[in-house]
Amino acid sequence: MSLQERFDEAAVNAKKLKNASNSELLELYGLYKQGTGADFSAVTKPKPGWIKSMDEATLKYEAWEKVKDVSVEDAQEQYIKLVAELGEKYGFKE
Repeated sequence: MSLQERFDEAAVNAKKLKNASNSELLELYGLYKQGTGADFSAVTKPKPGWIKSMDEATLKYEAWEKVKDVSVEDAQEQYIKLVAELGEKYGFKE
């Protein structure tokens, strides 16, 4: 199975994770966005809400920003590994 096929399969499984924390989901988000080859430089930083830590758009931006310099292939590998680890930790919804 190719890396892209494994990445796509992990993306399906990520949607079925049970009880993953917000920080784990944000880490998945950043790796997923980077792994799809989306252009981070084209994204403008969202304006923070009243409480920055509660602003979902800002949190997602920051999660992606953390991995913006990771290659697409490395991001895909990290994403696949993290989904597998979280699946073992929490299980998947049927």
